[in-house]
Amino acid sequence: MSSDSVVGLLLGPDLEGLTTVTGSGPSLTEVASRSMWVSIRDVAGSRADTASRVRSLCEHGVRILLVIDVAKGVRPGWAVSGGPFALIADHLNLTGDNPLIGPNDPQWGPRFQDLTDAWDSTLRTTLRRAALERGVALREGVVAGLPGSARTAAELNMLRMLGADMVSEGFVAEAIIGRHAGRRMVGLAVLNPEPELSGVVPALLDLLRDLIPALEEADLPT
Repeated sequence: MSSDSVVGLLLGPDLEGLTTVTGSGPSLTEVASRSMWVSIRDVAGSRADTASRVRSLCEHGVRILLVIDVAKGVRPGWAVSGGPFALIADHLNLTGDNPLIGPNDPQWGPRFQDLTDAWDSTLRTTLRRAALERGVALREGVVAGLPGSARTAAELNMLRMLGADMVSEGFVAEAIIGRHAGRRMVGLAVLNPEPELSGVVPALLDLLRDLIPALEEADLPT
């Protein structure tokens, strides 16, 4: 089987049910009726693991990286309404780490990477339109990247003051490495998935059947 997509999928570990992939990959598998390269985030992975995982997808010809991970809404209203999915407009790196720390490899990208356009606005518009055609309205917001999953009331207030709409362990490192490699990044958060994801996965797969072809079409030369 060969990939028929320029889109690579980076999944959070809670979303393994979307594919038959096990481990961090990358693996060539079928997602939403498309053969594509997929890699799954390792909960205990180091910055080197993240860089290797993302760059491996790039080496397989992927030009657009779609990151899908779970997130918790911290903005009033986000935790209880508006649907289970949201696009990533920007991120706050509050992890205390950065996958580009250390010597730079110029074959991948520049020493100082501009991240003001980390999450591709054109691709977000593409996904919003594709989702609306299916009757799904996608919000978009800022995700704060933080390790762990438990937050105090004071921490949640701090995140809101900093401009975060949601918080997640994912997204941030993938975006930094992907942009450093010159790939276009787009992120989709699965919001507030407790107590389990079994009810969300089928809806997400249905949505991806429209979103992935829309991204592929957006990559075509005009």
